[in-house]
Amino acid sequence: MIVLVICLLVIILFVIVIYNRGRSDYDINWDNVELSKTNKLESNCFTIVKNMSLMNHNKLVLIPSYFNNPKIIVDTTQILCLKFTFGNYIWINFAGTYLGATLVDAFDIRYTPINMDFKVHRGFHRIYTKYIKPQFEDLLELNQQCDNMVKGDNVLKGDNLVKGDNIVSNKKLIISGYSLGGVLAVLLLCDILKYDSVVNDQSEQNNNQKKLEDRLIKCNIFATPRFGCKKMHDYFSTYDKLLRVEYEHDNIPKFAARNFHNIGIKKKFNLDNNIPGIINTHYYSYETYYKTWHTI
Repeated sequence: MIVLVICLLVIILFVIVIYNRGRSDYDINWDNVELSKTNKLESNCFTIVKNMSLMNHNKLVLIPSYFNNPKIIVDTTQILCLKFTFGNYIWINFAGTYLGATLVDAFDIRYTPINMDFKVHRGFHRIYTKYIKPQFEDLLELNQQCDNMVKGDNVLKGDNLVKGDNIVSNKKLIISGYSLGGVLAVLLLCDILKYDSVVNDQSEQNNNQKKLEDRLIKCNIFATPRFGCKKMHDYFSTYDKLLRVEYEHDNIPKFAARNFHNIGIKKKFNLDNNIPGIINTHYYSYETYYKTWHTI
């Protein structure tokens, strides 16, 4: 049965490659991003991860100058993560996977255990463990170097808690991901929850240092495939900081090679005119939705 599923996935992948051959004229457009407007958080998140996917497609890195201190994490073929700061916020964004090396891992559909007694798609988790997890502290700015402090002293300076020779950021967190990037975003969220539990178990939380979960404003994911166990699904189905956006006719979030579940509070939308085709429903439908819904 697993062999048949893998063969089907390979056929679908082949069709996608043929369908998109030579289509490299997609525009990377940052005009609709307004980071200072909190009522546009959801649409801002989508535009960022959409443009990251387009950067992978066009083999071009084009980042606005107001994305401060940008950090890019790549695999051998593409951008996986873009982190930047804006004001008092850290934005951590995960791109949808283009046709590259990470898709090989998508075929490993075995379960693998993670923290909180959850089980997830082994191939997706391997991508996270290899490329994202080693960057956990840098992404969340947990251990920035501070040269002018006496070791052992704790002082709150602006948005940062200075602890001895390190700075622990208190900036607020916004996380987003599209397609496979949504999986990586949720796995990062799980590690944030794990980090808080370890800190609380080992030492008393400093009054000036917020828990990572308290710093999290929202984790918005779009068109994300099924990848978690039932227990994980149940836990996050009422977790109001994780929103999963899904187009009614997008089959990617509905498909599962085995008994995986969607993760996050579901927000489903439809369009007046359905856009047919695997690529269209998985990508352009979301772009159409956020272009026409300017009041988010």
